[in-house]
Amino acid sequence: MANQLEIDVYDHFGNLRGINKFSEVDCLIILGRYCININALQEYSYAIFNNIGDQERSYLNSYVRMKDGTSQLLNSKIHNDLITRAISDHFSLSETQQAIGRGRMIHGKPKDIYYLSNEHIGSNIEVTGFLNYDDMFFKPLIGPGYLAKVNEIGFIKDKQKIFIDELGLTRRYTEQYPDKIIKELLDDAFICQKVIYQNKHRKKVEDIYFIKDNNKFNQFMLSKQYTVLSQESFQVD
Repeated sequence: MANQLEIDVYDHFGNLRGINKFSEVDCLIILGRYCININALQEYSYAIFNNIGDQERSYLNSYVRMKDGTSQLLNSKIHNDLITRAISDHFSLSETQQAIGRGRMIHGKPKDIYYLSNEHIGSNIEVTGFLNYDDMFFKPLIGPGYLAKVNEIGFIKDKQKIFIDELGLTRRYTEQYPDKIIKELLDDAFICQKVIYQNKHRKKVEDIYFIKDNNKFNQFMLSKQYTVLSQESFQVD
């Protein structure tokens, strides 16, 4: 990765307390985290506490101290067992903290530090802000094959089950990222429209559609014996 990014100064985790090669860099990127394996955790736990401990981890909220004096909660995986957590903090988390510590004044000039890992790093470390994964490494939610299929149809109804079936999305994605799904459709020239129509039972219905080919949409409505009463485009916030 360093070669791909044309970075000259780089090193792996481990024994960071004795490394000062990052003292004069302008920007320090910490990719991932140092982590001893499960066998090592068990050996240290038994040697120090005479107890192997439980290796299970759960997502827990931990406080992070922000630069503006406030605190925020970070949801990350933490060892459930207190003994195992103490061993992990001492041998693994400390190395990550030491890597971040390369930015302190005693380690050379001030530098921007980017820590690319979703891990609790302790309340003693001050954080300026969080990085959003999707902002850095954006991957479309709608696969190109599904988008091509909907383009061929010419429209899609704004309904969770239809988004799941026609766009190849999971229920979790439709619930967590509705704005992104809509944005991807709008970016592909679909127009959001409120459609009022009478169904074949002469009942008045109002639905939201994303329409790209109005002719195909009208043909569909005729085939369902629906009578369109009005179509109104509107801006989606």
